[in-house]
Formats: sequence, structure tokens, C-alpha cells
Amino acid sequence: MQLEGLFIAFPVIETERLILRQFTPDDAQALFVCLSEPDVWRYSRRPVPTSLEGITHHLDTLLKRYQERTMVTWAIVLKENQHVIGKFQMEEWSDEHHHAAVGYLLGKQYWGKGYATEALRAVMAYLFEHTTVNRIDAFTWRENVASARVMEKAGMRFEGLARQRYFAKGAFRDLKTYAILREDVLDQKVAKPLFRMDDKKHWEHPGDEGSRPC
Repeated sequence: MQLEGLFIAFPVIETERLILRQFTPDDAQALFVCLSEPDVWRYSRRPVPTSLEGITHHLDTLLKRYQERTMVTWAIVLKENQHVIGKFQMEEWSDEHHHAAVGYLLGKQYWGKGYATEALRAVMAYLFEHTTVNRIDAFTWRENVASARVMEKAGMRFEGLARQRYFAKGAFRDLKTYAILREDVLDQKVAKPLFRMDDKKHWEHPGDEGSRPC
């Protein structure tokens, strides 16, 4: 399946602890509670949402972009209580070049539990298993050591630093690039598999505790 097929039927992804599903308008309140902490947006160009109205508009934009086939956004949901704990996005995708870029935000209270690594591994595994994607990129500000660690633990490789790539929040920001290729996942020389699947819905995540996503 090409990446465009993700816009025909929304892909729900399940892991040991998480469900990644499509957002609905009813998620606005939960998303606001989850993402209203200023620290969550410290390394983002976007301003901190300060009202339910603002997060509702943001959610409407995400849903519209899915309808326009420009971005897929998953709600990251805890299985144990169905709480929305963050969001995960796939954007800047191309079937012509077989690549996509991904990113994520988690509520501060869910940092340090391995959830971002678990979600990142699961989405990458799904894309490599079910689509023709060959390369997946992820980017983070140079200062965001925790997010870089998430990418590394998920099996992505650091590829370079774009110096002063953005001007955001009063300063120029360096941008780190991480990526993973299909051949990286299939490489038989890798001692421990990057991904392991025990059935069609459940992607396991070998030992990813301790990351602090942002």
C-alpha cells in the first residue's frame, strides 16, 4: 500500500500499553488538559494553547488536514484507562520518494515512562509493514536531548545538524535530523530486532523504558 492509502481508512495501531487512534472533536477537553503545560511546547515553534477554544481550533485543523490528505494525526491513548496522553503525527510524506516525517507530543505527566518510544516504534513498524515507505525522518531542536534519545532508542540514526534552521521564541534554533531506512529494519546484522510482531495488531517494544518524550 502507498502512503496515500492511509487516508482511505484510518490506521488504528495497538501496542502493549497504547492505542493510537484517530482524534474526534470530543477529544478537545482531554487534549487541552494533556497539552496545556508550557513545558510540553518548550521545543515547538507553536505557542502554548491557553484556552479550550484554542485547542479546539488546533484539533479542527488536524482533522481538516487528514481530510485534505496532507497529514495523519493519531491520538495516543492509554489502554488501561482510555486517557488521551498526547498526539503523534505523520506529515511531509511522499509516495514518489517513499518517505515520511513523523513527530510527537506527550503530556508532561507521562514523560519518563517510555510511551514516546513505544509509539514511535509502533508507527514506524506499521509503515514499514503495510506501506511502501523506504525512509522515515524525525526532527528535534538541538536542546531537546530527551526527544533525541527517544529517536535513538527507537532505532533511528542521527544524520546531521541544520544550524539556525528556525527562528522561534526569540532565537535561532538548530535542528537535529534523525532517520531510519527500510534496510535498517531488515538488516540481518542487527543483533536485537528493532521491531517484533507477535500478531497483526500487537507490536512489542523491547526495553524502551526511561525516555522522557517531549
